[in-house]
Amino acid sequence: MRHIRTILLACAAIAGAAMLCGCSKSEGGLGFSGKIQFGMVSRGGQATKTVYGDDVTSGGKKYQRLDWVKGDVVTIASPQAIVQNDPNKAHASNYVISQVLDPVAGDPQRRAKVVNEAANGLMWLDNIKTYDFYAIYPKAFSEENASISLTPDGAVSAKIPGEQTNTVSDNTKKSKDESVTYTIYEPDMKYAFMTGALYEFEPESNTTTVPIIFNPAFTAFEFNVSSQDDDPIEITEIQLEAQGPDVLTGSFSMNLAKDADKSVQASGANTATLKTTTEEETEVDGETVKTTKGVTVTATEGASFTLFTLPKDN
Repeated sequence: MRHIRTILLACAAIAGAAMLCGCSKSEGGLGFSGKIQFGMVSRGGQATKTVYGDDVTSGGKKYQRLDWVKGDVVTIASPQAIVQNDPNKAHASNYVISQVLDPVAGDPQRRAKVVNEAANGLMWLDNIKTYDFYAIYPKAFSEENASISLTPDGAVSAKIPGEQTNTVSDNTKKSKDESVTYTIYEPDMKYAFMTGALYEFEPESNTTTVPIIFNPAFTAFEFNVSSQDDDPIEITEIQLEAQGPDVLTGSFSMNLAKDADKSVQASGANTATLKTTTEEETEVDGETVKTTKGVTVTATEGASFTLFTLPKDN
């Protein structure tokens, strides 16, 4: 068996947008016109993430759906609305996916309904006519996502690590000529950042729906790897390298406001590395020995990996 370190280049895949909906206006609340409600559901855990959905062709272009998962948590902010019962008058609150709606044939968007993560959420104000809303997935200001931030004015920051891993799944796919079966290795979707913005929204009634459309704030590279030789090959690492000043991984920021420049400001490295090894423990002469093993591919049995890099714009 031959061990190789491969540096591959690929074209970015276009991911479909995901839509969040279900906000309505209702009566009551500390003299306000009403709180922006999303219903109620139990809090989601760290293990719940968006997942890649089916490929969809729409308007002559091919998209891959980003499916919501029940329990996903997003952060929504507004410069006008404030959080109910918050003495500091915060302008951001977390919301949990309570229901994932069935996909519409030929539509790359995936809709869901959400509820407050905590007891209080954003409120309509008596003297405000129009509202701006900004959102980010995964949620900001949390232990598991300490690098993610979102301000009421739409400023976003996050970080994509230079070294990533994939997890083997039970799913497979075929090459175009069906000569190769690829085992799919799934990426860590907490780096599949999405952002949403809605400008100058004016609720018409107590049942007005507030839709927020999320778009990907990352670039995904998919590597489908097999061997052209008869001998199996063990893949231990895939590295993507950019030429010139382009940055692939690290910290990035953008502003979602209506008149803001949507280009991404980034600082970091011009490489992104996907580690495809796992550790195995074996007993040798009564002692536990750890060995590192890569992913083996052949001419007919391949592997499909996904690597996340920084967004170019939003």
